[in-house]
Amino acid sequence: MPVILPGVVDRLGGYPNGMPQVQVFADVHRSAESMWRELGSFQSIARWHPMVTTAEGEGEEPGATRTLETSDGLRWAERLTQTDQSQRLYWYEVTGSELPIADFRGEFRIREGRPHRCTVIWTGQFTVTSDEEKTVSDRVREFFRAGARAIEKQYAAGPVSTLRRRTRTLQRRR
Repeated sequence: MPVILPGVVDRLGGYPNGMPQVQVFADVHRSAESMWRELGSFQSIARWHPMVTTAEGEGEEPGATRTLETSDGLRWAERLTQTDQSQRLYWYEVTGSELPIADFRGEFRIREGRPHRCTVIWTGQFTVTSDEEKTVSDRVREFFRAGARAIEKQYAAGPVSTLRRRTRTLQRRR
């Protein structure tokens, strides 16, 4: 049975059962507010994600767009759909990708933890439009994991080798 975190995954709701979902966590030694100032800009992904080689876009309000190119040559076009500064989160959708995906919805959230600690939670849910569901899901997971690891490494509370890295791929409900 899949694990669903209240307030994280339920915002992605309304999709049919069986859609692949990737969710990664990065536990860091910074306040959530401080991390939001560093990472919360929709346009900031190239500053912290090691696989993003170029990012072009403008705007921070719903409707803003960005186009990413990754180190493995993939291009993604994304559109910001909603933000909640007080909750330190934003939702976005992929409007174009070289991967065979559709209906991609993402959420980027920074959740407060203990004093001077927080967790970055990045979730994506999508439909694979080819027979390569595992391969496509693995590529999305690899991209999300690389981002989470880079965040943990830069803002680590301890040596990176001792950090708890969590990645979830929620199983499809049948």
